Amino acid sequence: MKTFLVFGIFADLFLLNCESLAQIERAAGAGLDLIVLPRSLDWAAFAALARQSKLPVFAQSNELELARDHGAHGIALATG
Repeated sequence: MKTFLVFGIFADLFLLNCESLAQIERAAGAGLDLIVLPRSLDWAAFAALARQSKLPVFAQSNELELARDHGAHGIALATG
């Protein structure tokens, strides 16, 4: 199991690593707080999903400015 460190937020959150619009919609319907999109997506695909998300989107990346340029609210780093 991976643990995500979401920078800039200091509260207990429920989040899900999503790879498709269907997963994002299920996460929103389940009442999650935010989603993390994986680094396996290229930035164009990331931006397209981020635009369609009703939840705040974080990038699994260490490139904060690039992630924000593509619609992310911030970055999340996986540990474990």
